[in-house]
Amino acid sequence: MPRILQLFVVLLLAACAAPERSPQTAPHSARQPTPQETPSLGLWPSVPVDDTLPAGLASAGLPPSEDVPPERLPPEVEARLDEGLAMHRADRAAWLGARLLPPDLLPTELPARGTVSEGRLQEWITLPRPGSVLVRFTGAEGKVLFDVDVPDDAMPTRVTPYDPPADLSPDQTAMQNAVRLVLAQPGLRCGAGLNSIVLPGRDGWIVWLISTSGTPGEVIMGGHHRFVVSRDGQRVLDHQPVTRGCVIFPADRVLQRTEGNALFVTHITEALPSAFHVMRSIRLADEAIVVTTELGIWLVLQGRIWPARAFQAG
Repeated sequence: MPRILQLFVVLLLAACAAPERSPQTAPHSARQPTPQETPSLGLWPSVPVDDTLPAGLASAGLPPSEDVPPERLPPEVEARLDEGLAMHRADRAAWLGARLLPPDLLPTELPARGTVSEGRLQEWITLPRPGSVLVRFTGAEGKVLFDVDVPDDAMPTRVTPYDPPADLSPDQTAMQNAVRLVLAQPGLRCGAGLNSIVLPGRDGWIVWLISTSGTPGEVIMGGHHRFVVSRDGQRVLDHQPVTRGCVIFPADRVLQRTEGNALFVTHITEALPSAFHVMRSIRLADEAIVVTTELGIWLVLQGRIWPARAFQAG
């Protein structure tokens, strides 16, 4: 079956399943586009012990475009696409870079609320460049112990150690402070741990906390948060949770992929799919995410967003 017909069937199924609308749906506010060449910081990623490269991590860019109907999207949707791609690029680089580091330095578990483990690597800074992302891994004192340059379209092969450890720039230190600040905020947590991504925004740092799973193949769609933190990393200016509850798709459900398969979610905290949905769709590769909001049904696939009407019109 042609891909365009598969997606149309998926959206018809979504339309038949009328979602429960929440009277407390938060109003949508437009986001500024985020360039790819921007830095980010994260807490320690969950690094698999095998050498299998998960779907969606082969490249930092978007997969090849499918034969889908063209659609002019409003600026706020385009901004979420840009932000989701920047999140994917940073998260991919940190994940691949960590695979090259000495195993005895990797944390055995995620420290609580930003605490550090002496003698072990703790956080990272990602610095996108043309064609690659430089990942700076820091230790207990917040200084750089290793650099890994991760190409956008290939596996990294080289690690640069620092002895003595190198200092972070003032902006990088502020990003580090921003992550530690949001970790201290109350909020829904789902899964085995947290990753974080920091991007520059119009009013300060955009900090994402992403709930992660300890079960291979499991997909966690809840427990993620988007914060805006002041440029000095000291004040939370805004907080937007992706969900109000834990939404988890078990591994056996996700791994049973067939043509036209999709994950269906109801998104009641915003009127549009979030940048997290965009990032997650790249990782899922060929599996679509059907997002229902107060404005209707949206298809999020391979880092792109389409309203259902684009397929209904086709």
